[in-house]
Amino acid sequence: MDETKGKNDEQLAKAAGTADKGFFEPVRSMFWAPPVAACETFDLPQQVGGLKLDACGVVDGVRNAMALVWAGAGLFLCFGMIKRSF
Repeated sequence: MDETKGKNDEQLAKAAGTADKGFFEPVRSMFWAPPVAACETFDLPQQVGGLKLDACGVVDGVRNAMALVWAGAGLFLCFGMIKRSF
């Protein structure tokens, strides 16, 4: 009984630790998209008054929202393909 408890505790410690978690590290970089260009202010022409637009505060939120839209659309299309296969 003590031997089994010792093995279970060892496996529990291994599952809770980070020693064996590097299996998917090379694949994880495929699901992270870096920005195409750094966010900077946009200068409007003088005909509009020479204003500067600063959308940098919104860019990350839009990126996150579009990631959810693409993931949802992909899931919806996968379920549609599964439904058509029956």
